[in-house]
Amino acid sequence: MRAKPIDKERVIELLKEGATIKAVALLLDAHENSIRQISRNADNKCARCTAPVLIGRTMCAACLSGDRSRMKERRKQRRRDGVCLDCGKPRMDGSQFCAAHRQAAIGRNARYEERLKRVGGKSPRQKRADLTYRYDERAWTAWQRDGATCQICSAQDGEALIHVHHIDQDQANNALDNLICLCFACHTGVHAILRAKNRAELIAWVTKTYGA
Repeated sequence: MRAKPIDKERVIELLKEGATIKAVALLLDAHENSIRQISRNADNKCARCTAPVLIGRTMCAACLSGDRSRMKERRKQRRRDGVCLDCGKPRMDGSQFCAAHRQAAIGRNARYEERLKRVGGKSPRQKRADLTYRYDERAWTAWQRDGATCQICSAQDGEALIHVHHIDQDQANNALDNLICLCFACHTGVHAILRAKNRAELIAWVTKTYGA
């Protein structure tokens, strides 16, 4: 069950009146860490270490880098263990996620494609920042090299959600010859084939369904 949202304006108002973080948390039935994070964000401080941050950011560069490193290591270990990358529960056959997180991924893609129809995709500047943040500058180079186009079905960015896929499945290996642009549907199919227990049958089904 999703936790109810916290009224941030009310939190700031109470803190300005002199209430302690513990008192505000009790009053609003929220966790103290959530109230502390709201307080630090209002003061443009890192939610974790209190270092100054740019307006609109919640954590400093050092804490973000640490979080990314821990997340990458956790996902790599879960990949080795053969469990859901997001929660560590048993995977669905042919997927890298459990049923719940697989459905969540499909939902995110549907919402993104709906947004594409309404307002368009990210600007080149936004996409470059996103790829560099998640991987490094070489991911942006691969995106430009492939023309932001799926290298299997030729869908273009703006028509579908385009991912940068790591061919050897190691997201730490950002060598250009290990990166390729794929749309969400083809990316999902590639991972299904890689993880299928009977790859020959799955490849035959994909070929029959989508053509050679």
